[in-house]
Amino acid sequence: MIITCGNGILSAEEACDDGNIVSGDGCAADCQSVEPGWRCRAPGRQCTPICGDLVLRGTETCDDGNTMSGDGCSVYCLGEPGWDCSIGRCTRSALDGGSSEDGGVPSCGDGIRLGAEECDLGADRNSDTEYGGCTTRCSYGAFCGDGEVNGPEACDLGTKNGGIDGPEGCTHACRIPPYCGDGIVDVSLGEECDLAEFNGVKLDEDRNPSDEPGAVSTCLSDCTLPRTSRFFLRVNEPS
Repeated sequence: MIITCGNGILSAEEACDDGNIVSGDGCAADCQSVEPGWRCRAPGRQCTPICGDLVLRGTETCDDGNTMSGDGCSVYCLGEPGWDCSIGRCTRSALDGGSSEDGGVPSCGDGIRLGAEECDLGADRNSDTEYGGCTTRCSYGAFCGDGEVNGPEACDLGTKNGGIDGPEGCTHACRIPPYCGDGIVDVSLGEECDLAEFNGVKLDEDRNPSDEPGAVSTCLSDCTLPRTSRFFLRVNEPS
């Protein structure tokens, strides 16, 4: 499999893939490591500063070592009004340190992704039920790769997506990988036929399982044709 860093698809060989090959935004340019102070939870989406680690990253305006609001630095690591967090810890101040340039206070639901918010589509679009959206807590909604089967997904093994073949596996697109027995002939897997549950089963003229004389297996359990069928195909190939 060809590994392409920056395509937004997390392969088994990558530590992260945020859809670009730029360092300094949480995912290293070669996709081999998550940079210190960041977390990259959703493949193909922006990484987020870790709030509460005492390290300023990205659009954090403060980080007082916890994820509690009301102490000057909010749960999203954004300065709260009436506090000064410029020295690493927050103290009461006459200055409105939490205000934005237009005088408003940055908060989840204002439509601006700041601090440790994973996303923010605005109060009217943030939703706790929309697949692939943004929750009312400004965290990524259900997505392929979160380890839970949601929305249109047929499977989701989280970081193991794309690393296991067969019916027990799951692709990076949260689909069951092709396998012998899925009823679809996949020549890339060397399949010559695939009758799903009827592979290796003797069938009568009506294609019903049967042990009666004359019943034959038209597709073996390994998705190859019986030798008689191969001979029939060769002698009847158009010249």
